[in-house]
Amino acid sequence: MTAVRGFGQGLKGLFQNLWQRLSYNWNAKLGSALLAILLWSMISSSQSLTTQRALTVNLNVLEPQGLAVKTITTGVPETVEVLVSGPSNRINSLKAEQFDAFLDLRDSRGEFKETVYVIPPQGINLQRIMPRDIIGKITLVERSVLPVHVSFLELDVSEESDDVLHHAAVSPKSLQAEGPASDISQAVAAVAYIDLNKAESKARVYALNQQGIILPNVQLTPSEVDISLNQTPIYMIKTIPLIMPRLTLPNLDAEVSLSQTSVQVLGKNSILSRIKTLPVALPNLPQEAGSYELKLNISLPEGAELREEVYATINLRPKNPSPSPQP
Repeated sequence: MTAVRGFGQGLKGLFQNLWQRLSYNWNAKLGSALLAILLWSMISSSQSLTTQRALTVNLNVLEPQGLAVKTITTGVPETVEVLVSGPSNRINSLKAEQFDAFLDLRDSRGEFKETVYVIPPQGINLQRIMPRDIIGKITLVERSVLPVHVSFLELDVSEESDDVLHHAAVSPKSLQAEGPASDISQAVAAVAYIDLNKAESKARVYALNQQGIILPNVQLTPSEVDISLNQTPIYMIKTIPLIMPRLTLPNLDAEVSLSQTSVQVLGKNSILSRIKTLPVALPNLPQEAGSYELKLNISLPEGAELREEVYATINLRPKNPSPSPQP
């Protein structure tokens, strides 16, 4: 009986001690408890909040099966856009790589209209797929061999750019072309565009039709060719008018006639384009009356060459005496 009474008194003391601990500074402890409950409520509500998000996902294509020849599929985009919903904490951490988007063309032939399927991560709801249906075409691949031509892209339009003729050697001289039959039938050549302002050793090639339009669905192998550029100077011949200065002698009257009124000059276009006329320089003239044939001196800028000689026939006569003034 004494043991029971002692146990009861010990238990009573334990409760009294616990109550004293709880009641000490009770307002601060109550505030801490309320703050903890508030924080727990906010975290719980944010985790259960539902939100939406749009992502761009790569589209995988399951190619046609059971065909003995290679095919090309046109009209299929590389990506699709998906709109998903779910808990905000999950939605905000989503990545496009977590989605599996595919277009099944294994049984399709020719023109098709197929549906895009997207498998989202577990717990994420798929709301929309854009585009949902894909309209395209599967065509058989044909092959041909195209000759390689060169087209120069020259941005420098100075006069000096007309002074040289550009040559390009390409390797290989022909390429394998592969594409839809409708495009292969139009392809006439593979063209390498070369920028003359750049020192390039390789150039990309494009398949062109008869009208010079690029055929983007035609693939060329290889896609680049090796190029080697050479230049040859260009010389032109220009006919330029001659200008004869007025000839004045103190005691003689001079009559001058040229063998020709213009002359042919050889040179580069950048030089000849600046020459409009050529003045004629007479050599030292005799000081006695008579008829003379003289070779003329024509001054030319450096880089220009006279293609023919010019002569002048000069008749010198004594001047008539001036009449004496009347008294």
